[in-house]
Amino acid sequence: MKKLFSLMLLLATMLTFTACSDDDKDEPTLNDIVGTWKLSEVSFNNGESFMSWPFTTTTASFRSDGTYYGRGYFGTGSGTWKQKGNTIITYVDGDEYIRYEVKELTSSTCTLVMSDKSDSVWIKCIKQ
Repeated sequence: MKKLFSLMLLLATMLTFTACSDDDKDEPTLNDIVGTWKLSEVSFNNGESFMSWPFTTTTASFRSDGTYYGRGYFGTGSGTWKQKGNTIITYVDGDEYIRYEVKELTSSTCTLVMSDKSDSVWIKCIKQ
């Protein structure tokens, strides 16, 4: 449970989004993720079922210069990000922090798998 809480803690400051739909196999572009996203749902069972995010509003803003800013339930934080295929890699003080595998992206929503080296959780977000 401690690992799961730690992973969720990372979410607030590192929430990152990009993707392509299952029908579109092109690599996501910078324009797909720039903006502010709000966490709306979470799944702890490999995306089998989602529940509404039960905590304080949690958002992340991603800028075209490769920086981001997160705030909400877990606090406030910032860092950098870069894209590698359909994965977003986040960094804090130059060290890799969290990876996000994009499962789905539309102009207003996304689904991704957030993971560190040992745990993962599925999340859904809404673009603000």
